[in-house]
Amino acid sequence: MRGAGALREKAAGSPQSSAPTSTRSDPSSRAKKVKKERGTGKLPAPVLPDGLRDRYKEKVEAKLHASSGHPVTFVPGNWSTVVFVAVRCSDEFSALVQEVLTEATRLVPSLTPVAPGGGGLHISLSRTIFLKAFHVDKFNDALKEGVVDCKRFSISFTRLSCYVNDDGTRSFLSFDVGAGHADLASALSRVDAAVKKLDQPTFYEDPKFHASVGWAPDKAALDDRIADELDVKFARRLSEFSFYVTEVVCRTMNRDFKFPLRA
Repeated sequence: MRGAGALREKAAGSPQSSAPTSTRSDPSSRAKKVKKERGTGKLPAPVLPDGLRDRYKEKVEAKLHASSGHPVTFVPGNWSTVVFVAVRCSDEFSALVQEVLTEATRLVPSLTPVAPGGGGLHISLSRTIFLKAFHVDKFNDALKEGVVDCKRFSISFTRLSCYVNDDGTRSFLSFDVGAGHADLASALSRVDAAVKKLDQPTFYEDPKFHASVGWAPDKAALDDRIADELDVKFARRLSEFSFYVTEVVCRTMNRDFKFPLRA
């Protein structure tokens, strides 16, 4: 038995085996060899031409400028992030917004409507901050933990105002929050706490909560005179609408992360 076993082992491993051989290599073997040589088997990331990379950078910076209201330098790997509450617009309220914009454009032809994302306007609870991808989950966890005890609340708008961004390059036409200001301030304190954990700039010390509906590329284009004139025509109708806030939203990585408030 021992001799037969040895013979079988020799026959299996011997170059003199009668089994047919081929000089052609197995395609799957070549693929495995290439994968082994590359380590992970993943192709290297393509290198974009300088011109294409610069155009992409300009496009992203222009989009960030439009959303944040101030020039932003795009850094690969950083995600622009903003926290807000959404204002869902009914058909009737949307019609009023359009009336305001039509009249405002007559007074300021350079006015551009703010594109309402997600079917409505929004009220910011943070500046535009920038997070690394591996910080996003940590930030969202801190937000969730912070706002979990905030109760749902209602807001309304009281008047129209004009604002200028931090670097003085744009002016904004906005609806100021009246009822619900204290609830927004409470939610803001939780957002600021999450922002501080990542050493990012917190919101303004004396926040004036508002929803912007239009902007102009000049800090002097929209001013108190314009706001007062529009206020006389639209403030009363504006104050008749009420909006129920049920969640806080974090927009980052091209996604909306939603954190429900307590019922």
